[in-house]
Amino acid sequence: MKWVAPIRDINQVYAIGDYLSDTDQAAYIVWLLCTHSGYRVQDILNLQVYQLRAKGDKIREHIKIREIKTGKARDYCPQKEIRPILREYMKGRRDKEYLIPSPRKHGKPCSRQWMWNKVKEAAIACGVEEDIGTHSMRKTFAYHYYIKYKDIEENCLDELRGILNHDDVRTTRTYIGIEQAEIDRKTSRLVFVERP
Repeated sequence: MKWVAPIRDINQVYAIGDYLSDTDQAAYIVWLLCTHSGYRVQDILNLQVYQLRAKGDKIREHIKIREIKTGKARDYCPQKEIRPILREYMKGRRDKEYLIPSPRKHGKPCSRQWMWNKVKEAAIACGVEEDIGTHSMRKTFAYHYYIKYKDIEENCLDELRGILNHDDVRTTRTYIGIEQAEIDRKTSRLVFVERP
């Protein structure tokens, strides 16, 4: 598996979202759900409409998703800003239908490869230079969660470890690139030549 980076520049995160919103609504929904929840792309692609829909056209307060990789279930509370987008996207869709149905394989969800192509296309169009893929959406969530709450929440990394279902905090630090960034910052100050 190739290592991919989180998208650290928030303006690039917005730009990719805007690009996908303008070019492919289904890919935009996957982008929103992955970057706002921290779930893996495969977990989102396997969602069915009934898992998100409450009575009428409302979105559930909590969406319970069982991770394919770990088998662990976790609740996700969709942010109020994305609820209307989800509601609009789901209009006219049947409950037992996949949220992101494949246009080629009847009764199946879109593939991870399909979403990878969409993310790569958007990244190129938006000038993102890091090597990104579908896992970058999950890493982007994790990185920005950490940046937002690290100075506020004493146990921010432990909370994030729990959200991502990592075994330990060190794994989480490495996962979002914090470990390497701190090493780079510290070693860059160790200079053994005279400065001009």
